[in-house]
Amino acid sequence: MSSQSAPKTQWNPQETQALLDHLVAHKSEGEGAGNFKDPTFNAALSSIGPLLTLGPPKTLKLFKNK
Repeated sequence: MSSQSAPKTQWNPQETQALLDHLVAHKSEGEGAGNFKDPTFNAALSSIGPLLTLGPPKTLKLFKNK
């Protein structure tokens, strides 16, 4: 029996920088401790989507874990 795992998520430098830039620009939404809520990450998802070059599209869960 073979199990197939999902493709591994890979972040290119442009995606990482765009996520950091977005979070810095919206740091007031992080409640002072970097605890960003879903709307902040969803906004980042839409702006970073076009930068994808490797792996599957990013998800909200992946953004929170990054």
